[in-house]
Amino acid sequence: MATLDDSVLDNLRELNALRDRTKQLRERGRKALSGIPTTKLDYEKLARDCDLSNDQWVSGPHPIDLALLVRVLNHRDLGDYEYSAPDQLTETLAAAVERRFPEDKDDLVPILTAARAMHALIGTPQTVFSKATMLCYYRIVRELYLATFPNWIIGAARAGEGGRVSAFVTGECVRAILAFRDAIGNTITFLSTAKRLFEEHERLQHMPNVDDYLQMRSRRNNSHWKRSLEIEYERLALDWYAANNLRRNVIALDLSGRKKKHPGGDTKDTTHSIESLLPAFFPLNGERRIGSRAIRQALDRLPKLLMVAIKRGQKNITAAISSINKFRETERTGKTDSDRFRATVSAHDLALKVITEAFYEANDAATAS
Repeated sequence: MATLDDSVLDNLRELNALRDRTKQLRERGRKALSGIPTTKLDYEKLARDCDLSNDQWVSGPHPIDLALLVRVLNHRDLGDYEYSAPDQLTETLAAAVERRFPEDKDDLVPILTAARAMHALIGTPQTVFSKATMLCYYRIVRELYLATFPNWIIGAARAGEGGRVSAFVTGECVRAILAFRDAIGNTITFLSTAKRLFEEHERLQHMPNVDDYLQMRSRRNNSHWKRSLEIEYERLALDWYAANNLRRNVIALDLSGRKKKHPGGDTKDTTHSIESLLPAFFPLNGERRIGSRAIRQALDRLPKLLMVAIKRGQKNITAAISSINKFRETERTGKTDSDRFRATVSAHDLALKVITEAFYEANDAATAS
């Protein structure tokens, strides 16, 4: 039988030590970056100039730098979960994208900006279907389906107008689209497992009480039958948790029930603000056992949370379509963009159709629920 000699084992030990060292360095860097949002940022100013520079940090005045920071802090595969981007920082990135979208002439690399920003915004459920994400998606799809000078290639992307197609920029666009696809796939898994959780909970609720049948009473109300039911309810919640793994996976709907904060620091009060009980399903939170009552309350609130999330998504998509139409009208009437307008007709129509179909599918989902 083949065995590993000492030299191979030494190499494996060295490789493991290097991996541990890499993780430590990565976490130190991420922890350092997590200190940037705590330096009393002026979010209104940041939404305008995207400049993160201060006494301790040097940053370029461009949305890409802000997008990279948000993406790193929201990355759920990198070490500790506690180092996540504040909601206000993510929403500031979204505001910066929305502000710069009509004025793409001021950005020399608008496609790369869209890809980086979209990938960062998809890192949190609150902004997967935001207006900014839809604007970035439009720009990426339009670029991928545009054949123009000097390469005349469909399916590849340039960083900006007048440039050549680049494997790097194309890869960034594809990564952003795949992240979007994964978020939608995670949402499908979430909804199917929630349905299974409801069905299994109903099944347990309708099971006959064995203690009554056997005429058994317990002074402490902890008979074997009741304890077994408690274990079964907890098993259902753990099964739901393991299937979704929301500590790592991002879903495309904001089910937090939290009020929305904006770069100005104000909290927009919504009449649909509903407290979400889904975090109670996370056994790693160290809370008490998950019982039948907690599952029932969470499931009862889920339809309202879904409706609010879908309506918010519809509103954001509608706003994105309006901005795209205004942007397109600017291209049509611009004196220097007449050639660009004619060359992008097909690519624009396809990209706009993709965004419009998202609205109709959201409308169908709202009607079905």
